[in-house]
Amino acid sequence: MYRAPSRVFAPLDDRSGRTPRTTDELVRELYRRTVAEFEAHFIQWVHWPSLDELDQVRQVIGVLDRFCLLQAYRGQLEKLFTDVATCRLEPSPRTMLELLEVFPAEAERRLADLRLSKASLRWFTDRWAHDVNQILLDLDRSIVENARPALNAAIHWTAVHPVLEQARRRTSAGIEK
Repeated sequence: MYRAPSRVFAPLDDRSGRTPRTTDELVRELYRRTVAEFEAHFIQWVHWPSLDELDQVRQVIGVLDRFCLLQAYRGQLEKLFTDVATCRLEPSPRTMLELLEVFPAEAERRLADLRLSKASLRWFTDRWAHDVNQILLDLDRSIVENARPALNAAIHWTAVHPVLEQARRRTSAGIEK
């Protein structure tokens, strides 16, 4: 069972007062925000769940920690991509690609304070590429049409990612039959 860590939350802006630019800075900041969001969602669902919503969550995902993790990191990824698209954050295309590759690989270490099960961590890393792709597809069209190089790099990453390519082939084969 999850036990909240005893540490105090840091503010959700970059502690150094400057915009994170390197892959490590972006990964660290994105995980810091994800952990804070996870804890907020977890507290909310444990203390104030709507019975209708709780039943939906159990049917769709089945495990509260997975639901909270999904809510936390998807929201932060949406914010990251929107900030990149609107020039509030300007990582290089290479930094964006490194972030997309490094982020799931560091899940176990970076989310250790949440005490998630190995199955939940595997669930997170298995769906990472799909979630990145879906978030990019859901972005406002005007943002995507004026995409900055780093956002274009993320869009290209989803176009060539082996897991997503395999899923597209399966879908295509299913439609043709």
